[in-house]
Amino acid sequence: MAESAENGDRMKVPEGVIIRTIKGGTDTLKRILTDLRKYSFTGYVKTILEGENARATGYIVLSEGIAALSYYEFTKDNREKSYMGSRSLKFIWEDSYSPACRIELHTKIDTDGMYDLFPKGSQLHSRMKGGKTEEKKPPAITWAEGGNEEDETDPLWQEIQEWKEKGYNIQRLEELYRKDRNEAEKEVAESRNKIRKLQVLEEFLEEMETTGFEREVISIKKKLKEPDMALAAEAEMEDLRVAIESGAGVNGESEIWEKKKEKDREEKVEQVYDLILHAGKRTDTIEKQEDSGLRAALTFDNFVVGPSNRFAHGAAIAVAKNPFRAYNPLFITSGAGLGKTHLLSAIGNEIRKEHPEFSVLYMTTEEFTNQLIQALETNRLVEFRDRCRQLDVLILDDVQFMAGKERSQEELFHTFNALYNDDKQIVLASDRPPKEIPTLSDRLISRFEAGLIVEINPPDLETRLAILQKKVKESGIKMGPQVINYIAENVRENIRELEGALNRIAAFSTLMKREINMELAREVLGKEETSRPTEKEEQKAAEKGEGPELFPGSSYIVEESRPELCHKMFDSYLNKGYSGLNITRTNPGKLRRKYNMADARLVWLTDRESIKEKTVEPGLEMVMYLIEDMLEKNDRSIIVLDDIQYLISNNSFDAVAQFIRRLVDGISESDSILVTSVSPDTLSKQELSILERELELLDED
Repeated sequence: MAESAENGDRMKVPEGVIIRTIKGGTDTLKRILTDLRKYSFTGYVKTILEGENARATGYIVLSEGIAALSYYEFTKDNREKSYMGSRSLKFIWEDSYSPACRIELHTKIDTDGMYDLFPKGSQLHSRMKGGKTEEKKPPAITWAEGGNEEDETDPLWQEIQEWKEKGYNIQRLEELYRKDRNEAEKEVAESRNKIRKLQVLEEFLEEMETTGFEREVISIKKKLKEPDMALAAEAEMEDLRVAIESGAGVNGESEIWEKKKEKDREEKVEQVYDLILHAGKRTDTIEKQEDSGLRAALTFDNFVVGPSNRFAHGAAIAVAKNPFRAYNPLFITSGAGLGKTHLLSAIGNEIRKEHPEFSVLYMTTEEFTNQLIQALETNRLVEFRDRCRQLDVLILDDVQFMAGKERSQEELFHTFNALYNDDKQIVLASDRPPKEIPTLSDRLISRFEAGLIVEINPPDLETRLAILQKKVKESGIKMGPQVINYIAENVRENIRELEGALNRIAAFSTLMKREINMELAREVLGKEETSRPTEKEEQKAAEKGEGPELFPGSSYIVEESRPELCHKMFDSYLNKGYSGLNITRTNPGKLRRKYNMADARLVWLTDRESIKEKTVEPGLEMVMYLIEDMLEKNDRSIIVLDDIQYLISNNSFDAVAQFIRRLVDGISESDSILVTSVSPDTLSKQELSILERELELLDED
């Protein structure tokens, strides 16, 4: 039970080292605690709220990101009072909502000493004893007075209100109490069991490592405050537990679905541009044939072949000309927007052209899952299976979205076997190889890998030019070669972005009734794209030994046995006028002797103290604070973080990967550059692959 005591002398709480101060506000404390949990922070959060002749101070002690102890003290009119445990948490939470509240993060404290000071502060779960609730909060500064017209002395009403204070949705119980107390008593008895179950589930959820499953956690937490949804919450918790144990991790399903959202947003934007360009005209560029799901406009004739996709194109032609006999299954993999879906539809369209009697079906795995769910709900599973398993050709796109869907994987496994055993053609595509799809079953991986896996790489300049020229010719856009070259030089990531840039320029020209020229192109694409040097300029720079060109708003990773290239680049960009922050495992004195870094801010990443150098412990929150402070105070910075493996060894890979993702997002909205360094031999292949997907890879050579 929470502790309440009169204190003649306020307990002396160790102050530690303050690494951040934040202003209070709605959900501010919640966001802070969520971040600290991700970064396995050890220390305490301190809240301070002062008023006339009154002061309230709260402490939440965290051990590796988990709340372990809570203490709250207040003084008013020279009277002091304190609380420990769960009751103190409630008061701290209320204070934190006030903009006048100051929230501090303290580290380097003696946590064992805190336990000695507040022995009952670790009792963080609210309980009732003897039918009496805990003591109500005294009127200190800005506490709201409780009470209403109901009988506050009624234990039944007190119990309902206690649930309400804890955030449970008990509106139905309140209304029932006002109408009929006897009926409410029956409902409260049932709700006790439900809430008890929800509390147990909530404790389990707090103990689970849920990094990478934020979307699922949000859904579960909503249900954990709804007594009538206890069974649903329990079912979702079990699904989450299975997904976590299967090892999806920080780069699992959450990352996949974030990419899907990004792709959906891009496609919606492109549809708007397409509508502008084809106003009053019929276009079939995205229309699908109802019976096959294929996009009629995506054929081999309008697929531009280059060095980056020649092998994948050849394999697709072979399958289209000789279904069931060439490669079965054919698995196409590449990053987003490089032509996977185009090749899939081209295969299907060619087969239908040469063999009109064949039944061909193109679908995404999301469509496969949705149709399966609908079939289960409407008792039409047999019909769904017959449709899929009696095909001559099954073309399945976006296989990565099978991650975490056990029921869909089970159905696809049997569908795959039925088609394969009957010598039917199967073609699949994903943004990653089968083994890198999180929670994909081993038996599906083995079947996907039984055929041929081909990869499409980003197009080179020549291919990009050919794609744009074909697109301009097909659409009838009036655009000169200089503008086409300009787009090809400045948009390099994927074909979708390339065509998107073309459509943006054309749509802007249509809306503004302006001629397409270089001035318009620069205006539409913006400074971020036009600031990049051409590929020829990059090649010349490399030949001169200047190293790779880095771009504002970008984050990079250098894989090197010793952190050298990252420091050379840091030194180079200091000479170009960038402000510099170098967080390094190397003693900063050695770097100053080797490079010209006198004006840069060098911080030694170490758990020891130094009288000569500024140091920072390998805690993710403290490192993040240094970088965010640098970004806030400087418009253009070069930031180096070397030896990532040291952070991983002191935290966890999942926590560091989440930390890197947050860094990349922050850098992308600035004109600064982030360069990280890692020794590839210290990480597993999968861990290295995860970092490479978050950061742009720079070669040590």
